Amino acid sequence: MMMILAVSAHAQDRNLNGYTLVFSDEFNTVDVGSHQNKGAAKWGDYIPNSAAAFSFSHWMGSYPALIPDVANTQDGVLSLWAKWYASLNDPNGRNWVSGVLASKDVQNNGFAQRFGYWSARMKMPDAGQGAWSAFWLASTSGIPNAGTKGYEVDIIEGYGGQFKLGPGGDEYNWVLHPWNADGSQAPPPYEGGAWVAVPGGDAIGAWHVYGCEVNPANIIFYCDGQEVGRKPTHAEYIVDPLYIILNYAMQNDHSGQPFASHGPSALQVDWVRAYELPQGITPPTNLRVQ
Repeated sequence: MMMILAVSAHAQDRNLNGYTLVFSDEFNTVDVGSHQNKGAAKWGDYIPNSAAAFSFSHWMGSYPALIPDVANTQDGVLSLWAKWYASLNDPNGRNWVSGVLASKDVQNNGFAQRFGYWSARMKMPDAGQGAWSAFWLASTSGIPNAGTKGYEVDIIEGYGGQFKLGPGGDEYNWVLHPWNADGSQAPPPYEGGAWVAVPGGDAIGAWHVYGCEVNPANIIFYCDGQEVGRKPTHAEYIVDPLYIILNYAMQNDHSGQPFASHGPSALQVDWVRAYELPQGITPPTNLRVQ
């Protein structure tokens, strides 16, 4: 059972003196290409591994013509939408299409780094039960086929409805998954996470900065510049770089919104950034070079 942590209401990133910015998107445009081969674009339009179908919605990369409607920017803010398209006539009722960006494509082109600090300034969707947004990292060992050893680092997972992401109290969770090829995970203390109460109890109407540092000793999670949890780094699972994913997924639950309403909602992202660790932090020697 995950414990709930509270953090203060000062929405800023942590002190990053000595860190080097190596990747950023301020979202003045949507720089997205195909997940099959994104070329020089910063992002691909689908999660580049075979385990990507965890959302009840279709990812936007399945319907390229809808991408401008599902992933767009205004005033330097990216909106990744979940929208209902009755014209899809999906036999399973999956007429939802939602937004996702991944910094790698299925050819393993794009940005990833093994150790570093990642952060994003975001607002969660104004939606009810079924909404499931995330900012996370995944090992490139899972491209293009999942089922390999490596890390999944969920910096934030925001759930609507039953997990009270909305009026009445906002909590999100960070989770660390050191995956084995057979789907099992490394034992405690390496896996697991915690619930975090966001500052001011508002993850939808207020901006918050969600961050994570991965270093050879620990994986440390932050909200608005304050540490909210950590786990020790397991060297056997960090042999491959980590790429970035931003997505608005949907759980298969027809009991409430957003499914019942068929109304659109969006995960908003002001920026996402990645930094190299300061000099003097020495990684293990048993790492793959990429």
